[in-house]
Amino acid sequence: MVVLACALVGLGDLAGRVWHPPPMAAFIISTAAWTAAGTWATFLVLALTLYFVYRQVAEATTLRREQTRPYVVVSIDVEQRQLFMLTIENVGSTPAFDVVVEFDKPLRSSMTNFEPVRMLQEPNPMLPPGRKFRAFWETSFEVFKDDYSHPLSYRSTVKYKDQQGRRYGPETYILDFRTYEGLASGPKGINELVNSIEKLHKVHTKWTSGIRGLLVHNVDVIKKNHREDRPHHLAQIKSAYRENGWKAAADYWVNALRRRYGLWSR
Repeated sequence: MVVLACALVGLGDLAGRVWHPPPMAAFIISTAAWTAAGTWATFLVLALTLYFVYRQVAEATTLRREQTRPYVVVSIDVEQRQLFMLTIENVGSTPAFDVVVEFDKPLRSSMTNFEPVRMLQEPNPMLPPGRKFRAFWETSFEVFKDDYSHPLSYRSTVKYKDQQGRRYGPETYILDFRTYEGLASGPKGINELVNSIEKLHKVHTKWTSGIRGLLVHNVDVIKKNHREDRPHHLAQIKSAYRENGWKAAADYWVNALRRRYGLWSR
């Protein structure tokens, strides 16, 4: 028994030398580190979430601003198939304020003097949405002559503000007459519309319900004539009934209907 007890004591001492359990402080430090790491991870996820939310709100705000901003455009319009018009238009959805239009060189024309054009000389206080300013510039048969002495291309810059005072520009537009060389005729303008209306008016004046021109009865006139003739027909039916009976009254009514619908000619 003494030998067994000694053997057990020896084994216990050997095991104690081989395996040294970590102190409790090591477990405490490790747990605190994991807690700190979890806290930082949560903070990082929250920061990323806030960043993406901010980006989405910023993009939505930018899109909304672009949709509701003014947009002033300088261009060349073709009118009446051969006239070149200098056009300044606000194609945006809100007014533009303090609109300044500048060119890289003075505008030249063989038919128009641009110096008195006030909008080209000083800022325009306000340009409503959809408003268009136009000035006659040139004609196609003058521009595309071989001896045309004025520039064919201009660079225009536009600066303006919106209702909140945000500034836009300088926005650049290239106005080049050569873009329209060799192209098909442009859309019809106001003069063509006026001419078409005048022709339609002349044709319409030939339609009449009188004794001149093409005889035309509209529905209201026909109904009016029927209402005016009704008492006369009733009197004739009563007279035919008194003189010759029901048969004569029925014959008169049938004949009146035939004349009314073109089935009977007098």
